[in-house]
Amino acid sequence: MKLTRYVQCPTRAQNLLDLLVADSSLSITEVLVEDAGLVSDHRLVVATVSVHKRRVRPVFKSFRSIRNIDTDDLEQALWNSELFSSPAATVDGYAHQLERVAPLKHC
Repeated sequence: MKLTRYVQCPTRAQNLLDLLVADSSLSITEVLVEDAGLVSDHRLVVATVSVHKRRVRPVFKSFRSIRNIDTDDLEQALWNSELFSSPAATVDGYAHQLERVAPLKHC
């Protein structure tokens, strides 16, 4: 990272104490050192900084609302499923039964 110092003149009496230092890839323009009046014995450093807002890609999520599942209904669905009469080699059968009582939601 290459840093650039933007304040070149004294900011308190004849001393350069207040700095504006930034990565040289940033767009910093109109750097002014002005009298701060009675607010401070330092001069006021003012600058324009242009920044680009990054576009954030949305993240999509899937979930099941299991908080309100009718557990009796789920239990009956599982007893009537092939999981008990003819167990599957994968969890797809269970997921299918779960889909009936707690559908997958997307946001």
